[in-house]
Amino acid sequence: MQLSMSCSARVETRMELTVEQRAMAIQSHMLTLRLELTEALRGEKYLPWANCPACGKGLKPVEIIRGFKDDPNDFTTECPKCKHRFKANLRHYIRGDYAELPFYCASQVLAQLQPLVAVSIDEFKKKHPAIYYSAVVHHGTVRNAFQKIGIPYAFDETFDWKEKVKPFLGQLPDTIIAEVAGVCAATVRKFRKGRQIAACTRADMLENAVV
Repeated sequence: MQLSMSCSARVETRMELTVEQRAMAIQSHMLTLRLELTEALRGEKYLPWANCPACGKGLKPVEIIRGFKDDPNDFTTECPKCKHRFKANLRHYIRGDYAELPFYCASQVLAQLQPLVAVSIDEFKKKHPAIYYSAVVHHGTVRNAFQKIGIPYAFDETFDWKEKVKPFLGQLPDTIIAEVAGVCAATVRKFRKGRQIAACTRADMLENAVV
């Protein structure tokens, strides 16, 4: 009886959400899982962070990303409460400490890549950390980011990904897992099907987001 009531409550909650609220819930849940997968693969945590200087609201990562303009020259996000625009940061956690870097949106990362095509991964991290880590958050790997602007990138990062992605199979779309792991979606799809795990659907994402 308790389980039935719980399921009924979740269905009712989903029905009450507006289209915009559903989209927000799914995007937020997907971003949370994506960041967790990135941490699992790399052993480092990445957290978009912003506190509005005008009204004091602490923005959620999804609010930061949704507040960006699709403008490579505007590095500000928008506070959903007071609409003030300001620059957000990315906290890069490693070994219990963190560095705070400027955080760029997906299009801003792509706009800054072309002059860096000959820069190795190690040099990229050292000399352009804000671009590198923002690329990881939005595009999975730097090579993926270069591919999106049609430029071959000679350097790559490889991960022992199969064991690390197992908890995320069926919880995230294969395409997202593949992007973060730096492999093709067909490889992830085959790996998931071999474990008889159903593909992630939009309905699954919404249900898990509102539980």
